[in-house]
Amino acid sequence: METVLITACVARRFRLELAPGCVVRPRPALALQPLGVRLIPRHRAHGTQEGEVRHATGA
Repeated sequence: METVLITACVARRFRLELAPGCVVRPRPALALQPLGVRLIPRHRAHGTQEGEVRHATGA
């Protein structure tokens, strides 16, 4: 449960992008595990999230 909560908090504040030239290879195990993953955190715009539509309100 802690991992889910931490992931949600990070995803809310940052957009994670795969680093340039990074190749992800799956490692077979009980579940596929990615090898060689390097991510670059980018701050999201304050007050908006991906997919969120902001509407202007008229007074």
